[in-house]
Amino acid sequence: MDDLTKYESIVELTKFREHPWEFQSTFETPLKNLDLFVKTILTSIPSPQSATFIIDSVVFEPRNLIRLLAGHSLPDGFERGTCLMTAGFTETENLLRVSLSDWIDFLFLPDPPTIAIYADHDEFMTLYGHEHSTLDGVVAALLEQGFKLQRDYRRHF
Repeated sequence: MDDLTKYESIVELTKFREHPWEFQSTFETPLKNLDLFVKTILTSIPSPQSATFIIDSVVFEPRNLIRLLAGHSLPDGFERGTCLMTAGFTETENLLRVSLSDWIDFLFLPDPPTIAIYADHDEFMTLYGHEHSTLDGVVAALLEQGFKLQRDYRRHF
């Protein structure tokens, strides 16, 4: 199995936008410290063996994502509902880091699905959880690393 596959499906994105998970916390996306930011998130949850990344919108050409796809011999071209699926922790970490570095809005669903991430081109990333305790663990780890929580922000679709 390839470690990155591409397909089209709007179903998960639509379902999530209609019924986002109950608990949420939003952080500023630290473009100059993405490696630590992504590593902190992914090591604060059960180790994801795969993830699904779903594009909601593209504001500017996602050059970093295009380079990533080219490295996997996958075509570029991004529409709402374009999905990328990873296999393995390393590719999941890489895809999240690359995605956060481009001007796109996207939903990121690691597997196992303990959290969901919605990030936007305005450099805000919202973590979602079904359980407050799971979300609190990720938030605490990010705060411990000095990342900035948007305390009064609530994302609405």
